[in-house]
Amino acid sequence: MLSWRTSSGVLLAVVVFEVVLRQLTFGRVTLDPQVGWMWRSTTVIHRLGEGWGVSHWRDDETRSHAPAAANAPCVLFVGDSITEALQVNDDEAFSGRMSAVNALNIGQSGHSAADYVVYAAEYRARHRPDWTVVELAPPDLAEDAFNPGKTHFDGGLNPHVVLFDADGRLSKLLGIRRWSAFANFAVRRVQEYAASARMPPLFRAADETIHPAAADLQRNWPVAAEMARLRNAYSDRLTFFFVPNFFEPPSRVEDAFTCECRNRSLSCINMRTVFDGFRNRGDAPFGFPNSSFGEGHLNACGHAAAALLLKSEMERLRARGLF
Repeated sequence: MLSWRTSSGVLLAVVVFEVVLRQLTFGRVTLDPQVGWMWRSTTVIHRLGEGWGVSHWRDDETRSHAPAAANAPCVLFVGDSITEALQVNDDEAFSGRMSAVNALNIGQSGHSAADYVVYAAEYRARHRPDWTVVELAPPDLAEDAFNPGKTHFDGGLNPHVVLFDADGRLSKLLGIRRWSAFANFAVRRVQEYAASARMPPLFRAADETIHPAAADLQRNWPVAAEMARLRNAYSDRLTFFFVPNFFEPPSRVEDAFTCECRNRSLSCINMRTVFDGFRNRGDAPFGFPNSSFGEGHLNACGHAAAALLLKSEMERLRARGLF
């Protein structure tokens, strides 16, 4: 039997861990039956691993930003973790810098073109946007959109919904991961260790067959057909916002994207157009002081550059009376 002093010490340690972790990492997605896992009515603190961001999410599952003018057009921002932008604060994310429009950010980590197609009708019914911006990284039109372990396209580009539930039976029964940052962090760490245990031994890793993402991006993915599915899902009232890797040259996916944009005169923005400016300054739009230079998610400067590109395109489209 543990003595009362030992029990008190353990309890005190758990309380201290809980308090500390709530300052470093906090927030829990909820399952929406119509659109999958989303943030809702919560504050997300993201101060471990990459960035130092605090974000606030409203009851309608959009990120909080400074209010726009009453007559500002409504622009929906659809994307993955780059749009979600947990690494930066609300006013630093590119959607938060779009003061001329009522920006509705519904970005969610792990999403791809398949998610944007399958949830488009519900997104539009809920938010009734005047225009939509769809953010795409190269994998979102390639292997990530065809991964059978998540929502994906099949060979006929029909989307299939796959909802992954990381909670075990005990977590569901007690709801402990929804109110405890310590419990949520501990479960995630155990899952990471379990995944590491399934990896090949360190000195036998070379024996394993490796399929690097860069090689996947050189495959002939049906980029034009995926973009057509997206255009149809949003009634051709959308802008494609492409965010390539900072250190890699254009892949086949990017070349196909650029070609489709040019051939069909689509509203497209490619973040690559600002990369040389960053390089000339010895800077990068990706990476944070607590992560790798030039890799990972957009930093505050990257979001500022993205916002300028998007503002210019929104002004051009509005001048043409498209919204």
